[in-house]
Amino acid sequence: MDIIRACAFTGHRSLTAAEMKAASDILRKKLADLIDNHGTVEFYLGGALGFDTAAAVALAHLKKEGYNGRFRMILACPHKGQEARWKPADKELYAKLYGYYDEVRCLYDGYVDGCMKERNYFMVDNCNLLIACCDPRRRTGGSFQTVNYAKKKGVPVDNLFFEIKDAAGNGSVCDG
Repeated sequence: MDIIRACAFTGHRSLTAAEMKAASDILRKKLADLIDNHGTVEFYLGGALGFDTAAAVALAHLKKEGYNGRFRMILACPHKGQEARWKPADKELYAKLYGYYDEVRCLYDGYVDGCMKERNYFMVDNCNLLIACCDPRRRTGGSFQTVNYAKKKGVPVDNLFFEIKDAAGNGSVCDG
């Protein structure tokens, strides 16, 4: 058994409702396997919209399904109030998920240039596996940079982009 003590997530922010459900369902199975079979006890989440939220939802479900106490959810927040400009429904879900985090590490009191990248690199620096939803055809953006940073650091990357796309069945996933 390969031990994977800590896992982090990165992915595009724009997911449709079908993509969010597919991502959350796929992640629930993968994350349960990591906990049960690979000794994963820490999950670092960036708290952003899209894939980060799908990962947090999957982990919250696992806590409700008997995994509570077997792992820790760590919010790696780039700055306090990152959700301030989000839509009301997104803010509400963020607040609900906030209650599931075992630890919150906010890097800054307010937004500063580079804080998102710093947050992403912090998560990679603290994990043994990066799970991504990153279109491999894209050559820009935070998820692209985070995946490349993980590869440079020797951290394995499990990119679920096409698996989520296929499961959502809509031909377009992770556009943003």
